[in-house]
Amino acid sequence: MQHGKVTCLEHCLYVSYYSYLVCRRLGFDYRSAARGGLLHDFFLYDWHKDKPYKGLHGLKHPYVALENANKYFRLNKLEKDIISKHMWPLTFPFPRYWESLIVNFMDKCCAFKETFSIGRGRSIIRLQSLLSI
Repeated sequence: MQHGKVTCLEHCLYVSYYSYLVCRRLGFDYRSAARGGLLHDFFLYDWHKDKPYKGLHGLKHPYVALENANKYFRLNKLEKDIISKHMWPLTFPFPRYWESLIVNFMDKCCAFKETFSIGRGRSIIRLQSLLSI
């Protein structure tokens, strides 16, 4: 589970989808935004239980996610920036690209909605129909 009753996969799908929509509308690199959104929480452990490192999850997991994503995928510099800086302002430095800022913002919006169960049912139905789940 990631936030509330939402899994990490569902959360990443939401962030990816909404980032894709915004970046596409604004004429930015929507493909990299979608990929970065999918991989931004690719840390591969349950942060509610044990962590493979010392320190706060919110501060460390972007770098763990980037390390894992680099193992399995070829990432461009924009995707790396999105993954490593999606927790700004908790982590530094400031995101370098507009797409990074958009994914960062969508991550915060989705996390808020998921934690407080705001509009969750409608979002899940929409994503399930889009993904044919």
